[in-house]
Amino acid sequence: MKRKNMVSLFAYLIIMTSCGGNDTPSDPDGRGIIPNKGVIELKDNQRGLSNPGMGWNQMFYTFDDVPVLTGNDKSDNLNWIPCDILSFRVSWAKMEPKEGQYNWKVIDNAANYWLSEGKRLAFKFYTNFLWDNPDRQATPLWLKDAGAKGHYLDGNNDPSDDSWMADYGDPILLEKLEKFYKAVAAHYSTDKIEFIELGSIGRVGEGNSYQIGVEPTETELKVHINLLRKCFPKTQLFINDDHGNAACLYAKTLGYGVDDHSIGVDASVNPPGRAYNKSVIDKFHDGKSIIGLEDDTWLLPDDWYLKQMTEAHANYCRIHTSPSNLRKADVRKIVNQMNLKMGYRIQFPRISVPTFIQRGQSLKISYSVRNAGVGYCQVTCYPHFLLKDFNGKEVSSVTDVGFDHQDLMSGSDNATLNRNVSLTIPANTAAGNYTLFISMVDETGKPLIKLPYDGDDGNKQYKLTQISIK
Repeated sequence: MKRKNMVSLFAYLIIMTSCGGNDTPSDPDGRGIIPNKGVIELKDNQRGLSNPGMGWNQMFYTFDDVPVLTGNDKSDNLNWIPCDILSFRVSWAKMEPKEGQYNWKVIDNAANYWLSEGKRLAFKFYTNFLWDNPDRQATPLWLKDAGAKGHYLDGNNDPSDDSWMADYGDPILLEKLEKFYKAVAAHYSTDKIEFIELGSIGRVGEGNSYQIGVEPTETELKVHINLLRKCFPKTQLFINDDHGNAACLYAKTLGYGVDDHSIGVDASVNPPGRAYNKSVIDKFHDGKSIIGLEDDTWLLPDDWYLKQMTEAHANYCRIHTSPSNLRKADVRKIVNQMNLKMGYRIQFPRISVPTFIQRGQSLKISYSVRNAGVGYCQVTCYPHFLLKDFNGKEVSSVTDVGFDHQDLMSGSDNATLNRNVSLTIPANTAAGNYTLFISMVDETGKPLIKLPYDGDDGNKQYKLTQISIK
């Protein structure tokens, strides 16, 4: 139910200050435009934003103990880029070398630094690596000792160096895997996990049989998809496009997003390289699904990768290289452009209000809102107008609870929503000047989303205007 309130406005406005992603300092003034007859036109400050449900994610391990980051990059918190997510791809065998004994330090030794700064984690726990590499055994061998059925993977006709895998549908595998997932869920609280990728099928969890040769049945795929959802009912999950069209669409019905790894691979033999899988990912372009892409290890973002991100409507892009490479002069421009388009970018282009108000009157605020990003906003949030007195104390506020974040389609859809709310000024409010702020709040009223404007009060609340109450 919407609350009705009354207001008048007389104000300063936020103007563009600096280019996103570069190191140019902001305009020292920051504000200074007086609204024309109660119409405020907000100007995007062109800075990259870190928000939930979107952004870069930095790969830490590519395989178990093989770190992607090098040198000083291991202690870089990446605050210079919209990256709040540290991503781990590690094998189940590494995480649970003995049944019920968990090797959390594999993740925690690296993750605690990020978590201490309020950042989040992403996981993929895989069960297969290669045919002939016992040093990278991915399925815990204690499963075999517990009676799980499976077979050795032999690619060179030499059984002395084979790895072993459990059959995808083996009941002992599924029972023990469920216990492992539940242990992960107990060790890492929901607010620390940004997303988890399905990793129990295929080579390093990517869903394909490359270098393994074992294909799952449709039933086995569904069982693994269901199991991960069962153990993480409120977590954003992903499935890789290599699992195939049927599996991806089934996972979509359970709230999975989709991702495509290794964008740009084979660029040297087939320039400009491998594009995202349109046949699968385009089916997730519904304003309700999350999409992610990964630039492969030795590649750097370029115009072509930016095009892939845009056309795929990607909310996430994975950094699969040491992050200082993204500071290089030849990629910095592209990175800056990606910072401003990746995921969602909520703008309020126009806010219309009277220039003053009498106590006891009711005031309607008309505003427009749009998403300038290429992805979709899947975070439940609502526009919130807040009036504060000279001491920063709340006088009145209103939340547009009729707003549906899923109506904010991507910038390429050119969808601008026009909304109206009413704000009530208590009858006993003293006459004088007040300040109006705007924010995007969660269901509890807590500011949640960073907006592309200056004037933030430090709590994701953005100064719009001064209000004169008569």
